[in-house]
Amino acid sequence: MMDADAVIAMTLVELPGEYQPLLLTFQRGGAARQSGGLVAIGSDFGTTLYCDPADGRVLSVDDSGRLPTRFVNSSIAQLAACLSVYERAREALAAGSPGGDDVEVLRSRLTRADAVALADPEHWWSLIVEQVEAGLL
Repeated sequence: MMDADAVIAMTLVELPGEYQPLLLTFQRGGAARQSGGLVAIGSDFGTTLYCDPADGRVLSVDDSGRLPTRFVNSSIAQLAACLSVYERAREALAAGSPGGDDVEVLRSRLTRADAVALADPEHWWSLIVEQVEAGLL
């Protein structure tokens, strides 16, 4: 179990201030915003990314309640690992490298970084992979 300050400190260490390819921004210090026991660590330009200090999992939550809450990652460190995997795959796909990372390789590498992140088709990373596959990202 972590407290809000530990969650924010981990966010500062593990995550960049922003990750533009997925429209992500992350908290860079200041007072921790909390909601229902969750600590806000950033946003994905539509929902707030929260960490549950009880178990470390990261969730995407629409604070207005219009969109479903989605599981993102099992921890902040695994979110950072998945962002790294995504960035390498994005670069390879953009370069059109023969034998480069295709969608199945991306899915496999994300699963190795955090198996739970793709365990359900409604999880946040599952939707990202689906969008890559459809050529939307």
